Amino acid sequence: MGLLHGVLNIGATALFATSLLLQRKKARAGGRVAAALGYALMTYSAHLGGKMVYKHRVGVDRTDGLVFPEDFTPVLRASELADDQPTRAMLDGVPILLVRRGQRPFAMVETCSHFSGPLSEGKLVDGSIECPYHASRFALEDGHVINGPAVHPQPCLEARIREGQIEVRKPPLGKQAPA
Repeated sequence: MGLLHGVLNIGATALFATSLLLQRKKARAGGRVAAALGYALMTYSAHLGGKMVYKHRVGVDRTDGLVFPEDFTPVLRASELADDQPTRAMLDGVPILLVRRGQRPFAMVETCSHFSGPLSEGKLVDGSIECPYHASRFALEDGHVINGPAVHPQPCLEARIREGQIEVRKPPLGKQAPA
């Protein structure tokens, strides 16, 4: 669908350029036909572009609108979280990525903000997680994008180990990833 959208845009541009050239050569009827065809292609291309964004969510932050608890909530037994092993846990139906580095746990939304890749299947690279789908890298510390194609930061949660449980909560204001 994306390829067709791009080809239609190129075709519409070519038809508008043809229309301009024809009208400069005083071939107004041919120029009008080329412009009308260009307009038709452009309209259909716009329809496909809207479908990609609104139906398939291309280019949209796929983590936007998620709600997290204000209070710490247990999501996994600490004994189930191996050191430097990305692990998936669930929090009220939302997949959460957990990573333990030494005694410090990190938590962020497990679904990549770029194209919904499962970050728990990604690899750790120098204090970041790399998406297995498009190699976007997000800092474990605050979720900022280290390497694209992602442009939206990954929402992070505050994490702690308490009474043998990994607990997470929404970070206090001012601790969210920079936009």
